Amino acid sequence: MNTKIKRGVSLYSYSGEFGATMTLEDCFMDMYDMGATRVEILANGHIPKYPEPTDEWLEEWFRLTKKYSIEPVEYGHWVDSRLFPGRELTTQESYDILARDIKLASKMGFTVLRTKLGVIDFELNPVSNWREFITMALPLAEEHNVVMCPEIHD
Repeated sequence: MNTKIKRGVSLYSYSGEFGATMTLEDCFMDMYDMGATRVEILANGHIPKYPEPTDEWLEEWFRLTKKYSIEPVEYGHWVDSRLFPGRELTTQESYDILARDIKLASKMGFTVLRTKLGVIDFELNPVSNWREFITMALPLAEEHNVVMCPEIHD
């Protein structure tokens, strides 16, 4: 059993620099230099043209993960229940967003999705249909070998 602790870094840690003074490669190089071997991203903040990155960008992603020995681990994403003013997303609309991200995360090599859910009140209760669309997505997540870890988020 390998008991060596593995260091991971969230690209969110580079918020002030990412896209301004540092490229994705600069971030990976810095992570490599500090001994980090795993990465977490926030899909809509770190993937250009999200949710439909170009094939060229995906090729660069894989080139960099290989070059710097970085393992994609956690894919943070958002089921935006208030995407449309005046109404919450339907269960099907929420599932469609979740399914899209499951497929993209898997394609990029991630095994964990940190699925952020909208809330409906100040007690941070999640949208009423969250169980339904999460349950709908379980077979797809299993098929793509990803685990969903829902996060309730305002």
